[in-house]
Amino acid sequence: MRVTLDSIGPAGRDVAVSASDAWALEAVSAALDSQPSALAGQIQIAPPRQRLIDVSVDVTTTATVHCDRCGEPATLDLRVESDLLYRPMGADGDDRELASEELDVGWYVDRSLDLAAVLAEAVALTIPPRKTCKDAEACEVRTDAMLAKQRPTGDVGHPGFAALRTISE
Repeated sequence: MRVTLDSIGPAGRDVAVSASDAWALEAVSAALDSQPSALAGQIQIAPPRQRLIDVSVDVTTTATVHCDRCGEPATLDLRVESDLLYRPMGADGDDRELASEELDVGWYVDRSLDLAAVLAEAVALTIPPRKTCKDAEACEVRTDAMLAKQRPTGDVGHPGFAALRTISE
């Protein structure tokens, strides 16, 4: 979904986000690498000031992902609260080194803001570094069992060092 700068009034613009919005569902699915089972919230766009656009994302979503520890399906509940800043991309494509104050700035093109990209970015920034099961103790048991199956049996190590096993102190 694209929003043109001309369609943002003096009071700004609010865009509702739900699972019935195909663009929002696709954006969140891409960020999570999983289809969300629930999605609700809103995106608030402040009136542009000197061609800068402040965007606030307040969305909740739930999806089934794979646990990074045991590999089993796990429920990921996210509360996305993000404030993002966008500026116009220059005619030269802004292919230049960014200053440190520009590292938290996104870009819009042709006087329009792609809300799907905004939503996907906000969700991606909120995903925890490790997605794990909510039942940590049961996850630990599953992980231990999985690792036990992977442990080698019999002689371990390179055969060239076999003679060293017989040396005792």
